[in-house]
Amino acid sequence: VEAVLADAWAGSGIVLSHDNAPRQSMVCGPDSAVEDLVRSFRAQGVICQVLPFRSGFHTPMLEPYLAPIQEAADRFRLHPPAVPVWSGTTARPFPAAESAVRALFVRHLLEPVRFRELTEALYRAGHRVFVQPGPGRLTSLIDDTLGDRDHLAVPACSPHHDGLPQLRRVATALWAAGAAVVPALTGTPTTGPTPAAMPTSATRPTPAAPAFLVNPAGVDRPPVRLDLGGALVSLDGAVLEELRGELG
Repeated sequence: VEAVLADAWAGSGIVLSHDNAPRQSMVCGPDSAVEDLVRSFRAQGVICQVLPFRSGFHTPMLEPYLAPIQEAADRFRLHPPAVPVWSGTTARPFPAAESAVRALFVRHLLEPVRFRELTEALYRAGHRVFVQPGPGRLTSLIDDTLGDRDHLAVPACSPHHDGLPQLRRVATALWAAGAAVVPALTGTPTTGPTPAAMPTSATRPTPAAPAFLVNPAGVDRPPVRLDLGGALVSLDGAVLEELRGELG
């Protein structure tokens, strides 16, 4: 899309705002020019649509409205990140200097979001697991970009599942991909005091708080690709009985 805009549509006022994935981009520009672009692309068999809102974010069109945003950004208190934070503008980790961080924040409002390039850069840096903590469909963009290359992209929020069940799916996917830290199926029970009015055989163990185990069995297992939208997995008899026993 960027090459087409620089060639056939140069001077139209249309600019790229989002390079999301090989099969998804967003542009911004004057109404009539965008409508002409959409008609041209549709005539070539490209699926496209005009979005039902107006926005100049991530384009130079926002610059006239930038002053109050920049003033607010200059007042932000910055904290060193606990993990590397990558920029969707540069497709690289954020700089360390506070002045450079503030400058990049402003650039992000005026330049395209390069999510496709960011995904590729993260993959080249060795990242294979992508967890989306918020709503949206960024995982589909990652899948589109990486294709058949080995990776896992899973959302922590899903419109199809409640919060906790979806988090369990995320934990299962991470475990299947070979993550060292997995949620325990059951905690280690502790026996509570025996009420005087009850016989000892009627006591119940006090449930333990949820625990996290780090490869408790010490098993060196290869990672397994997991399709969370696929059919249920069938376990053989011995494994199934053991699992049922652990789950009570």
